[in-house]
Amino acid sequence: MAIKNCNDHDNDHNCIKYLNKMIAFYSLPTNFITMKKSHRLVAVLLLLIISTASSAQKAMTYNIRYANPTDGDDVWETRRDGLAALIASSTPDVLGLQEVLVSQLEFLKIRLKGYTVIGVGRDDGASQGEFSPLFISNKRFSVLHQGWFWLSEIPELPGKGWDATCNRICTWAVIKEKNTKRSMLVLNTHLDHEGNIARKNSIDQLLMFINNQTNQLLNESKAEEIVSIPVILMGDFNLTPDDALYTQLKNSQLIVRDGLTDAYLTTASPATGPSNTFNGFKIDAEPDKRIDYVWSSGLEVKSYRTLDERLPNGRWPSDHLPVVVEFEVTE
Repeated sequence: MAIKNCNDHDNDHNCIKYLNKMIAFYSLPTNFITMKKSHRLVAVLLLLIISTASSAQKAMTYNIRYANPTDGDDVWETRRDGLAALIASSTPDVLGLQEVLVSQLEFLKIRLKGYTVIGVGRDDGASQGEFSPLFISNKRFSVLHQGWFWLSEIPELPGKGWDATCNRICTWAVIKEKNTKRSMLVLNTHLDHEGNIARKNSIDQLLMFINNQTNQLLNESKAEEIVSIPVILMGDFNLTPDDALYTQLKNSQLIVRDGLTDAYLTTASPATGPSNTFNGFKIDAEPDKRIDYVWSSGLEVKSYRTLDERLPNGRWPSDHLPVVVEFEVTE
């Protein structure tokens, strides 16, 4: 019986069935395997499965659409159960959400167990306005540092930047993987939907923050001989791949890596699901824009999925589709 890799969250149920079959198979007393030997063999096989398990992790970005009471058939109350179930079934290790009002955040905190939740409302730095929160798996990571800043000329205070229509915020965390002890910088944001100058300057601000933060982390980690800090930057960027600002991100230079890469383009296995991520709640049309991204540096992208599951009533859980990326840290 072949050894199976059972560290894929999507196959937990299948892996349990597989292990039970193995235990049953190898526990049969025969003329040449005693019960004591068979138990020992099972233990060895289980150790082999654990030792060969993948170290892949999952990052997920999802604009959940704020709870707008005028959304008709798509109001939050009709979407929230299916949306929470979709997130939970995806088992992300790192989750970045956008357009989350405090009532939605409190609901998701209840429904999504086992996460450290980071973020504040963008209008007052507390509970008012939309959050762009991070959910970090407690099982997989320890949170070393966390914070947020506004995409504006005064990043320490709530406010609009440049020609933006809305206040915009970025939530970030430095997390350490509990098994490998490797640290990673994770950022989640939502760029303005109208202000082109604001989007450009926000990208510049994000890249500057990444460089400053990774440089600081490298200085703190000299004793550990760390030469690079992996980075994930995800969210709703309100720009498509044909936008010059997309090229700005794609050609970015970081102090510790060659730059940020679009996971959709660098995935080792072909991307699955629709290529576009904005559906506008249109149930009879395909999503028409790719504006939600997972950018990374120092990571090997194993898989990329755009999830297009619908609610039982045939409608969408949100006006965006979530993106799930599986990755490993490169040495």
